[in-house]
Amino acid sequence: MSARWRFAAAVTALLLAAGLTGCGIPGSTDVQVHGEMPSPDAPGGGNPILPVDRQTANVSSPEALLASFLSAAAGDPEQAVDRVRSFLAPTQSAAWKPSNEINIVRLIEPAVITDSESSSTAVVRVQHLGVLAANGAVEPPTNDETEYTFTVGQVAGQDGYWVFTAPPLLLLPDEELEARYTNTPVYFWNKERTALVPDLRWLPLSITSDRRPTELLEWLIGGPSALIGQAVDGLPANVKQKGNVPKAAAGDPLEVNLSAEAGALDDDAIRRLGAQLYWTLRAYAGGGIQVKVEGQARATFAGDAAVLAANPSSQLVPEPGRFAIYDGRIVRMGGGSSPAPAAAVPLVTPETNTGVRYASFSRFGQRTVGAWVRDRGTGAGLELVVAPEVLGKPPLRTPLGDAEAGRPVWLWAPGATADQAPDSLVGLIVVNGRLQQFGTQATSLTPIAVPNLPGPEITDMAVSYDGQRIALVSGGRVFVAALIRTDTNVKISASVREVPTSLQSISAVDFAREDRLILAGQKARQGAIVEVTVDGVFAQDRATALGTAQVTYLAAYPVNPSRPGGGGSEALYVSNNIAYSLLFSSTRIDAVRLGELPSDAVSGTISAPFFQE
Repeated sequence: MSARWRFAAAVTALLLAAGLTGCGIPGSTDVQVHGEMPSPDAPGGGNPILPVDRQTANVSSPEALLASFLSAAAGDPEQAVDRVRSFLAPTQSAAWKPSNEINIVRLIEPAVITDSESSSTAVVRVQHLGVLAANGAVEPPTNDETEYTFTVGQVAGQDGYWVFTAPPLLLLPDEELEARYTNTPVYFWNKERTALVPDLRWLPLSITSDRRPTELLEWLIGGPSALIGQAVDGLPANVKQKGNVPKAAAGDPLEVNLSAEAGALDDDAIRRLGAQLYWTLRAYAGGGIQVKVEGQARATFAGDAAVLAANPSSQLVPEPGRFAIYDGRIVRMGGGSSPAPAAAVPLVTPETNTGVRYASFSRFGQRTVGAWVRDRGTGAGLELVVAPEVLGKPPLRTPLGDAEAGRPVWLWAPGATADQAPDSLVGLIVVNGRLQQFGTQATSLTPIAVPNLPGPEITDMAVSYDGQRIALVSGGRVFVAALIRTDTNVKISASVREVPTSLQSISAVDFAREDRLILAGQKARQGAIVEVTVDGVFAQDRATALGTAQVTYLAAYPVNPSRPGGGGSEALYVSNNIAYSLLFSSTRIDAVRLGELPSDAVSGTISAPFFQE
């Protein structure tokens, strides 16, 4: 009997490296940067990727058999058990009765395969990431097992290898999900009907490209996933599809035919539906979307301004404003290798632009609003400064005392223009480990309860650009939830869920895209920055081997989903008290990139860089 590490020869693409090398502080030659994520809009090509079963699989060795067995759940979920069962030895097949849940797992090290005269035993160690539902959403895992054992061998009179014993469940490695599915959001209107909110789904590439719009439409009609369900509305009850979505000729609109009940929808409801359909099906709708009722055209929707504006993330600009804190003052910052900008910093006054620790600026229509945390000095503690862009109105100043406070963020608000009072503008901040709400009208904070959060304190927080989802770091782990907004009040939905990740000791989070987070933490005892989908099942390193010092601060500017090719999100971070920017490479931010500097600067420390959103 011999134990050997050989599984990787058959399934290298399925395995994650168990460790990383490299050392040093960020900015040194040891920093490893891994570039941008692939575009989420790619529909996976026109040809289907056929699912795996025994008839099509390589079963010539124990390694190849196990790799195929772990791939077979991908595809039509109704046939997943039958495909996986086809690998069971004929005498064992009927006795194997798994749950039909498809469990997405991350293989955390190569399998250990032990041979005997008649069979081989394979031990596979995994991290459960979630359960792939029939509607393409990944729901939280229902299993926390970390190790599974398989027995494989040959059957007299049969070709190849067979599975003799297997755990009673369907396992699908995350990299097989990545290879055999495309991640795509479907969109639902928030409760106020002011913004579309993406709901991430995984569409199997075993479905032909012509059929994929029909599948997405069925998921849309089926309603939102549990993650955002409390923050959005499903389609009206009288919206029912009639037949499949036919393939459109080049340049022609994609036709979505609805049943007669949809004839009761007024023009506003049709416009909302059209925007929703356009954003959900845009990868397949080069000529736009035509909504029909019983075959009669009601309206056609393309990528015009009104349709694009339904998704707040489409308003993200190619070159956002960049700022940093220099010696306690907010200063402008140039982008990349651009020279330092000459424009002044908005909203600040000499009195409030000292002792600044964290800040944020956001633009709503024609108005810029700001919020920053500053040390008042001489033992007076911190204060939160809130500065709406209203002529003649001084900034609001909320004392925080000796509290610890993080970076404030603004929640997106539709339709805010320069001549409107900013009553509805709302921001969030973490003070002493607790989430608090602030506004532009009163110098007080409102605590926000976070249900089902296991950690004792919140150490970082970020909000999606649409203002309907929040990411929270607590106890070195990251969680996501929906934000429920009523007038100027904010609540956290009960569906708080952990985002599984390979990082340990997560210290910072932000949104990198509509449906992706960027995280800072530790990997192999080195600092690392990783981008992950909000369900945690797809991840890619952005930078690794950042030294042993913790990344203490992270801010990102999300990618505009309507931008061709997607592109990569830019991030700004601080490690070892040094500020860096990260896109394709990690670059130290120095004073040459900053605008006008205070003449009485002492330390020259650059900290907490941020983007204007």
